[in-house]
Amino acid sequence: MKKRIMWAALLGLIAVFAYAKGQGDSAADQKILKIDIATAPASLDPRAVASLEDLGLLSSLYPTLTKHAIDTGFSADAYRENTAQIAPYLAESWDISADGKQYTFHLRREVKFPSGAPIDAAAVKWSWEHAFASGTTGAYFISGGSSVTSIETPDSNTVIVNLAGRAPDFLAALSSVGTAILDRTVLEQHGATVEEQNRWLASHFAGGGAYVLENYESGTSLTLKANPAFWGEAPRHSTVIISFIADDATLLLRARNGQADITLGLSKQSVASLKNNGAVKIISIPAATWELVSLPNRLPPFNNAKFREALTYATPQAQLVENVAQGYGAAYYGPFPPAFAAYNAALSAPRPFDIAKAKQLIAESGVTGPVNADLYIREGVNDQQQIALVLQDTWKQLGVNLTIRQVSAAEYQQAVGAEEKKWLLVRYDGPSIPTPGWLAAYDFVSASPFNQSNYSNPEVEKLVADAAAEPSEAKRQQIYDEITKLWIADSPRVVAYAQNFTAVLKKDIAHFVFGQNDLLIHLWGR
Repeated sequence: MKKRIMWAALLGLIAVFAYAKGQGDSAADQKILKIDIATAPASLDPRAVASLEDLGLLSSLYPTLTKHAIDTGFSADAYRENTAQIAPYLAESWDISADGKQYTFHLRREVKFPSGAPIDAAAVKWSWEHAFASGTTGAYFISGGSSVTSIETPDSNTVIVNLAGRAPDFLAALSSVGTAILDRTVLEQHGATVEEQNRWLASHFAGGGAYVLENYESGTSLTLKANPAFWGEAPRHSTVIISFIADDATLLLRARNGQADITLGLSKQSVASLKNNGAVKIISIPAATWELVSLPNRLPPFNNAKFREALTYATPQAQLVENVAQGYGAAYYGPFPPAFAAYNAALSAPRPFDIAKAKQLIAESGVTGPVNADLYIREGVNDQQQIALVLQDTWKQLGVNLTIRQVSAAEYQQAVGAEEKKWLLVRYDGPSIPTPGWLAAYDFVSASPFNQSNYSNPEVEKLVADAAAEPSEAKRQQIYDEITKLWIADSPRVVAYAQNFTAVLKKDIAHFVFGQNDLLIHLWGR
C-alpha cells in the first residue's frame, strides 16, 4: 500500500520560492551581484565534484527533484535551510511504498531547459543513468545511501525509482546538485561518448537552474546570467560575477573596501577583524561542518590506534578554536559534531592538549624513530594553512615531521578520493546531506571511496547498517551512541574544531540564505 506524500507541498513551495519580503521590486533588479570566494571549483560538472564549496557553487545552475525548506525565523540578517524538512522542487509530490524501496515522483509540467528541451521524466532518467555510466560522485547521491535497481518513466511527468533497500535519506540526497538533471541535447552536441561529454562539461554548462553560465575563466571568475526559462522564483539579480581569490589579504581588502557584495572563504581571523566595520555585516551560522585532519589508517604507523590517539592529545584544540576559528567554532572529539542530532555531549568532550600523555601513548604504541608524512591543504583555504602550521610545530615534539603541501582544487580532490590514503589532509568537511545516517554511510564504511581516513571497524559498520534499518529515532540514537564510543576508542582522525559557516555581506545586502549543500545564490541580494 502506498502512502501518498503531498505533505507541505504548498508550504514547502512558499518557503523555498516566496520567502523574501518585498520581492516585487528586487526580482527585477538589474544590478550586478559581486561575490568573492576563496576557492575555485575543481570542475563545473555537478556530478564530479565532492566538496561542499563546489557543490554549493553549482547548485543554482542545475535543477534537482527536491530542496530543503527554508527556515525564515533563523535571524534578522539571514535565513537557513531547514534540514529536517524536504520541500518539492522539480518534483511537485511523491509517493513512497510501504517497504520504503519504491519512490514515485510527479514532476512539474511544461518546464524547459534554456535550449527549449523539456525537463521531463526522460531527462531525469537519462541524466541519472549518465551519472551511473560516468562513475562520478553523483551516482552516490542518486543512490541515496542504497542502490538504484531500476528507473521507470510511465509518462513524461512520472519517474519511478526502485531501490535495493530502505534509504531514509533518499529524498534529502535528491536535493544535492550531484543529482543534477542535465540537458541531453546540449551534451550530445559536444561529444559522442560519455567520456567526451564529461570532459566538455567540466568547464561548460548544460543545466536548467536559476542561472545559466555566461563566462568561465578557469581558476579566476564565473559570470552567471538569470535563466529566462527558469520555472522557480526569479533570481534577485540578473547578473552574478563570482571572483575566485585565494589570497586571504586580497579577499579581506576587497570585502573591507566594498568591492565585493558577499565574501565567502575568508579566514576566521580576517572575518573577526571586520566585527567593528560599519560597512559590512558578518553572518555566522552553526553548521554540520568541521575542520579535521584525516589520517591514513591503513598506512604504518597510522594503522596503530595508540599512535593515532597520541596525535589527538598533541592537538591544541582550545588554541585552534581561539586563534584560528576566532571563536567561530567549538572543540569536541567524536564522529558527530555538535550540530548533528546524533551528537552526544557527554560522550564527545574534547581531548585536552597534553604532550606528556601523547608521548606516553607513543611509547605504548611501540612506534619508534621519526615519522615523516605529507600533509595536504587546499589552495585558498587559509584556515587550513594555519591549522597545518600549528600541527607541524606541536607534532614535531613527538617525532612526527609534517611536510605541508598546498595543492590545487583538482589535485586536492584527487587526494581526497584516492582509494588508498597515503597522506594526511586538513579538510573542511561535513556531509552534503547533514544527517547522521548519511555521514556514517560514507565516512565509517571501509569500502566507501569517500571514507576520509580509510577507517575500518566491522562492529561500527554493522551498527551503521542497524541504524539505517531502525525506524525508531530513540533506538537509532542508542546505536549512534555505541558508534561514538567505538569511534573514539579507535581515534581514526584528528578533529581541529566544529566550524560555523561565516560570510561577510555589504550592509545593503538584505537577503541571504545558508544551505549546507546549496548556496542558493539566486535568493541572495538587495
